[in-house]
Amino acid sequence: MDFKRIQILLLVFFLIFDGYLIYILYSRVSEARPVDTAVQYTIEEELKNRGIVFEPLKTEKTKLPLIKANPTISLAPLIDELEGQSATIDEKNRLVSTFDQPLDLTISITSQTETLTKKQITQLMNDTLLKSKLFPLETKYEFYRYSPIERAIYLRMNAYKNYKIVDGTAEIKLILNDQFQVTSYIQTYQEGIKELDTKVTTISEREALQVVDGRVETYIPNNSQIDSVRLSYYRMSQLSEFSVYSPVWEIVYTQPDGVVRSVFVDATRGTILSPA
Repeated sequence: MDFKRIQILLLVFFLIFDGYLIYILYSRVSEARPVDTAVQYTIEEELKNRGIVFEPLKTEKTKLPLIKANPTISLAPLIDELEGQSATIDEKNRLVSTFDQPLDLTISITSQTETLTKKQITQLMNDTLLKSKLFPLETKYEFYRYSPIERAIYLRMNAYKNYKIVDGTAEIKLILNDQFQVTSYIQTYQEGIKELDTKVTTISEREALQVVDGRVETYIPNNSQIDSVRLSYYRMSQLSEFSVYSPVWEIVYTQPDGVVRSVFVDATRGTILSPA
């Protein structure tokens, strides 16, 4: 056998051997690669599978302006104008007041009441809550929701059109006794609410639910009920000259044990602001 033939045989051998090594290496890498066997669900399927009750999730995005408000004014000068109650200003600059006598409402609320109808809300506002001398600047607020667990009625100020301020800096919280009479209230107020030229595009309602359900600290328990998902406003920064409010998604849900919780999602960044 001549030298040239030996070279050819060696070359063929090494090519076959290299091919074998490449095959072995590929096989080992394939075996080591994790196989994703998890079933991927949409947010709607995930919620349904866990027995969570919810309305169809909207996918529309909304363009809204940032909102500016003047520094929070004290309601202290208005206390002397109030009748039939004892009011003070607490360390958080909130007006805290207790009525001398429980205030009867002109609508029927019982232990079975979960929400108020439009007719009840109109009657409540016109016949009880907008009466003069009951609350300072009462015409600046609108009905927001009734909480049966807290036995409380929330009134809130608008930031822009019908989008409410929901971070507690512009609201009246009416506290009811076991006879569903108003015994006291806590009030905050913002002055000089004005829209800025800057507008932002929000994430959708569906995307907000995905954010909430994807975080351990805001994970909605099985068999809960999502009561409302609303675009609202939240104070993002507070300076000495003014405060800036930005859009948020407020998600309110009731757990199987009856406890009501709220979660706020920054509607522009998609981050959790304040699980409660």
